[in-house]
This record gives sequence, structure tokens and C-alpha cells, in this order.
Amino acid sequence: RIGELHRRSATLLITLGLYVTLCMGMSADAIYSLMGEGYRVGKPVLLILCVTNLVSLAGGLGGSIISTSRRYGFDASSGVLYLGLNVLLDLLFIRWWGMEGVAWSSLFSMIIVVTWRAIFLWRSFRLWPFDGRALGVLLVAGSISIFAWWIPSTGLSLVDAGLKCGFITVVYWSVVFRSAVAPEIAAQLSKVARRLMG
Repeated sequence: RIGELHRRSATLLITLGLYVTLCMGMSADAIYSLMGEGYRVGKPVLLILCVTNLVSLAGGLGGSIISTSRRYGFDASSGVLYLGLNVLLDLLFIRWWGMEGVAWSSLFSMIIVVTWRAIFLWRSFRLWPFDGRALGVLLVAGSISIFAWWIPSTGLSLVDAGLKCGFITVVYWSVVFRSAVAPEIAAQLSKVARRLMG
């Protein structure tokens, strides 16, 4: 039962996180057009941190399962590893890439820790967070959504962002709902719709 919840939570979080990441990527220019020119250098950092959070979500309930298991000490050690990697990689990457180095440091540290936790859970309890079919469907949905890059520009960044995110929303969620990869989301939407309809 725990294994099933672990897989379902990871799939659900990846589904939501991938959608937000795609929309953020398509809207980055519009977001920074609302700020001063000096802020535009932060665009790569935003995109890298989006991917970092997506990696974090991919861990599912891994951290919670470890912290409530008889091997709870591993949760503390993986937290210390994450902190140590962040400090070490910050020292290196900031020298090489400046502000972007901080984002790359977070991404690499997160990949290492999430991977280590996943391996630990598999070796200790035979728990694995990833469902091959679900990941395949999400890969297809994400790949199709990338075609939003080729939507012709109107010259207005906010309008372009709206069109691209609208395209992603229709395509991405159509694939997700038709494949029933995240039935919990469809169930919640149906519940909200029923309440709105009285």
C-alpha cells in the first residue's frame, strides 16, 4: 500500500510540476518584460530552478517514508548531504557562472539527493517512485507541448505567453486525462464542477 501511494504521489506531483514548468518556460519573457531591463539576467536562473523543483517533486513521498521508517536516520544524513553539496558547489559554480551558478548548484545537489533516496528506498524496502507508463505519457505530453515554441509571435509578450500556455494547457491535459495517468486530478476537477453546478 505504501508503495502504491509512493508511485501515485510521484506521478501526480510530476504531472502538475511538469505542466507548471512548461508554462513558466513559455512565459519567462513575458514575466521579465514586466520588470526592468536589469532583471532579465535572472531568466536562466528561473528556468533552472523550475527544473530543480520538478526533480524535487519527482521524489514523491520518499522523504516522508524514510523519516517515518525504522531507517529514519538516513533522512538526516541525506539532508546533511544536500546542505554540504549546496555549499561546496556554490563555492565552485558561483566563481564559474556567477548568479546562474547558485541555480546550477541547487539542481545538481537535488538530482544527487533524490537519486540517492530513491536507490536507498529500493534497496531497503523495494519501493520505487516511478511508473514507466506514466512517465512515458508525460514525456509524450511534454514533447507535444514543446510545439508551442513555434506559435507565431504577435509582438506582444503577454499575448504570446497566453497563447502558448493556452496551447500547452489544451494539449497537455488532453493527453493526461485521456490516458488516465493522474485520475486523482480528474476526480477533483469533477468534484469541483459538480459543486459549481449545484
